[in-house]
Amino acid sequence: MIFDLSNISTNEGRDHFGRLEATNIDQALDMVKGYFFKPEFQSDLTIDWIDEDEVIIGSFEPMPDDIPEEEEDFFEAEYTGIEIVKSDDQETRDFKTVFGENNFYTLQDGKVKKPMDQYTMIQNMQKLEAALK
Repeated sequence: MIFDLSNISTNEGRDHFGRLEATNIDQALDMVKGYFFKPEFQSDLTIDWIDEDEVIIGSFEPMPDDIPEEEEDFFEAEYTGIEIVKSDDQETRDFKTVFGENNFYTLQDGKVKKPMDQYTMIQNMQKLEAALK
């Protein structure tokens, strides 16, 4: 199955950023959790099941310590997360960005991978150059 991935936040709305292939939505959720969220923050994540074809995983930013107690009721915590939705398009196996990146994620040898593309090659070269300095 192919799923559409969107960044969501309280202030920004939704931003469709990629596609993912998984056996089912449970596997898609596990792939997103493991690939996009650092292990030390995974215990803070909330998982909201919309229905059997849509789930949202994310977290609320902690409340700042400097907010007076009488104003806490008016403070709205920022929510950021990823929406996973079964795609209407079950054929297209890519998601090209304007940067030349292909954000189509698959599971290969137990790890989330995406196709090698020009953007990723340039990023890898920049990391290598920085490491060699």
